[in-house]
Amino acid sequence: MRKIVYVFVAAVCGMTMVACGDHNVTTSDKEAALKKVVPPYVNNTVIATYSAMGDAGLLLLDDVQRIEEAVEKEAGYE
Repeated sequence: MRKIVYVFVAAVCGMTMVACGDHNVTTSDKEAALKKVVPPYVNNTVIATYSAMGDAGLLLLDDVQRIEEAVEKEAGYE
């Protein structure tokens, strides 16, 4: 049983070392690829997501303030 575990661990370590290799991809190649991908991702996904979250946050704040005012009014704090 231990031999199987040792073989498995050795295989995982070997695959990890191979997976972490750069495979002859230079930094400039990576940067060129990212320059193509990042602007559409940011413009179409990130900005849209955080804009919607901001709008929802403002609506939530309005709702919470209305609830707080109603509770204060009902409790006679006003």
